[in-house]
Amino acid sequence: MLGQYPDESVALRIYGVVMIAVSLLSLALYGYVIRHPGLLWAGEVSGRLWIGYLLIVSPIVVYAIAMADASTSVSVVLFLSVPVLYFLLVTILRVQHETRAQTDDFF
Repeated sequence: MLGQYPDESVALRIYGVVMIAVSLLSLALYGYVIRHPGLLWAGEVSGRLWIGYLLIVSPIVVYAIAMADASTSVSVVLFLSVPVLYFLLVTILRVQHETRAQTDDFF
């Protein structure tokens, strides 16, 4: 839809709803894995919980802001910035000494 109607606010909002739905499903999947940690991790997961939630919820916030913006060009830039912001967030978490080990478990 964005390829056909890049200047239509309805297309941007539909795209935002779809991306938020995908992110919420990822959040549900992560919640399931946290309740059944043996599926991914051999040890304790308590120190890793907030990193996973942060990485899943951050895009939802950007998508919501993009959908609320009146300018279609700003909304498109926000939608396209999510992978870059995700990469920056992961890089920052990997650089910090106290979160490096937990972040490596996710990627």
